[in-house]
Amino acid sequence: MKEAVIAYDNVDICYDGRTVVRQATFSLQPGEILGIVGESGSGKSTLLQSAMNLLGPGGAVTQGHIWFQGQDILALSDEGMQRLCGAQMAMVFQDAAASLCPVRTIGSQICEAAAAHLDMGKEEVRRQTLELFARLGFSDGRRVWESYPFELSGGMNQRAALVLVMLLKPALLLADEPTSALDVCAQKQVLDELLYLRDQYGTAIMLVTHDMGVVSRVADYVLVVKDGQIIEYGPAKDVLASPAQAYTKELLAAVPKLRRDRR
Repeated sequence: MKEAVIAYDNVDICYDGRTVVRQATFSLQPGEILGIVGESGSGKSTLLQSAMNLLGPGGAVTQGHIWFQGQDILALSDEGMQRLCGAQMAMVFQDAAASLCPVRTIGSQICEAAAAHLDMGKEEVRRQTLELFARLGFSDGRRVWESYPFELSGGMNQRAALVLVMLLKPALLLADEPTSALDVCAQKQVLDELLYLRDQYGTAIMLVTHDMGVVSRVADYVLVVKDGQIIEYGPAKDVLASPAQAYTKELLAAVPKLRRDRR
């Protein structure tokens, strides 16, 4: 078996001394997509943030290990994390526009990220980015490159952020609710880009979502979190078809269903 891209080993996470995630244990192989589901406040985003050292003041992993390609993330120095984040492990947030600088163009921000991690000149970065835009169906890639985030829709900002990730070709992408604020068409475009990233580069993806439809479409495995504890974990087709836990059944039952009027 290949070495796991990322593995959580009996991880506890605390904020100001209060445990919010308990004994999290799971792993992800290259090219796999893990859907992490649960109600708001259950600890889903905290799991992602712990891998990127983004827990903030008062937050800390107090037990266990998080292994990334065989190295213990928790033992890395700040410099070690800086080398890791972006080039090998990337994160896309729910509101991509808020994570982008509002007074700089998309192109300049892509160039800055590429300069930090790639040995590539600005013109080559621009060429490869425009090629990605075109391959992903952007009809106006040059306009996106020259635009400021506030000039683009939420869906376009989210897709531009994913193009930046594709340019860096990380081994792991952490995606925190990347489709929740988007309309149906934009959601499909973002999901298509996630699948392209996985299929083209073998990127493993940890995807936090409230949408069980998203999980059923893209996830290979499902991890169900409730009150900071993993209550169910397994292949998506098994968990979605025959959930073992009552809470998972409740999540699936909460998915809206369209009904036809047979009259």
